[in-house]
Amino acid sequence: MSKDNTEPLWIRCVLEGDVARMYRELESRGLVKSIREAVAQGITALYEKVMERDLLEARAKTSVQLAEQID
Repeated sequence: MSKDNTEPLWIRCVLEGDVARMYRELESRGLVKSIREAVAQGITALYEKVMERDLLEARAKTSVQLAEQID
C-alpha cells in the first residue's frame, strides 16, 4: 500500500486487559517501540489476513465455476 492520497487518521483510545498486557510484552521484547507502531502493525497484519482470506475465497469460487463448466 502506498501513502499517496491518504489523510492522517487520529485515534484516541485506552488499552486495557489482555490487549494492554500484550502491548507491554511486545514492547518489553523490543518488537514495538510505541503504541502507534503497534497499532499500525496490528492493522497491517489484520489487513493482510483478510486479503489472504479473500484470495482463498476467490480461488475456491473459480475452482467451483471451472468444475461446473467441465461437467
